[in-house]
Amino acid sequence: MTAVPESTTREWHRDQTYVVRTLPGADGFRACLRDLSREPAEYLWMHLRTSAPRAASRAGIDRLARTLPPLGVDVRLPSRSFDLSLWGGIPRSGLLFDILFGNEMPGMPTLTAMSTRLGRALGRLHQVRDGIEDVPGLPGPPWAHQWGDRDAYARHADVIRAGLSAGLSVEPASWTRRSSLVHGRPGAGDIVPGEPCTVLGWEEAGIGNPVADLGCLIGDYAEAIAIASEEQAGRLREAIGALTDAYRAAHPEPADAPGGDEVMGWVVERVANHLALSAVFRADEASTYRLAKRVQGVLPSVKGAVDG
Repeated sequence: MTAVPESTTREWHRDQTYVVRTLPGADGFRACLRDLSREPAEYLWMHLRTSAPRAASRAGIDRLARTLPPLGVDVRLPSRSFDLSLWGGIPRSGLLFDILFGNEMPGMPTLTAMSTRLGRALGRLHQVRDGIEDVPGLPGPPWAHQWGDRDAYARHADVIRAGLSAGLSVEPASWTRRSSLVHGRPGAGDIVPGEPCTVLGWEEAGIGNPVADLGCLIGDYAEAIAIASEEQAGRLREAIGALTDAYRAAHPEPADAPGGDEVMGWVVERVANHLALSAVFRADEASTYRLAKRVQGVLPSVKGAVDG
């Protein structure tokens, strides 16, 4: 696990890596890159110091960490912001990202069983309220500020979002929603499935929107379906159904669990922002829009899996 030198990152990554995700933290952003020039491919992290939205306080994070173990969720807290040691200590095959995108290793849990456990853990996680201070939702995806082309980022996101939503019943996502929930936004880049499920970091706590967690996570499954074989795509759809069923079963008020249209709004938002970021980061619009078209084609079946 290596931190990319800031002085060489922009030139270095464009044709050799792609963006996995970005995480807002206390004093900037951490971008997770995938280095395709190495065999096997490796994760690399780039730290960008900026004026980021306020993250949860250390005291709040510590309280959350003490609350979660009985719920089947483990939190690995770094010693300071952007400490890379946590990711360096986890085998690549142990991260959800690698499982979804075809690097599942012998001995890993089956995708459906893993997704069931993950959905249950996420549902329990979202029940945590007592003793956790309010943290506002982020005002919008601020990632484009870091790459110096905010207009291009916004343009790509708008076009891709419109395409993904075409003909699909979704409730548009709102980045301004607030919640008293405080948790790291689980995503494919920082979850280690298992018993218990492990969420790495937690410095990124602050979005505080359970539906965003669920929808953004399913967005990663949707992108995996778009590039998977027919057999793998079937397994992934089954896994989405298992994840959402387990999440709703763990919800304290099942009747109030998020509906399919609301979840799919966040699926669309996650994919649109992820692909827009990739278009700006890699300066390769053609491949980004080809992938967006493929994701658009699989979203109706993803919604069917979410709706059950």
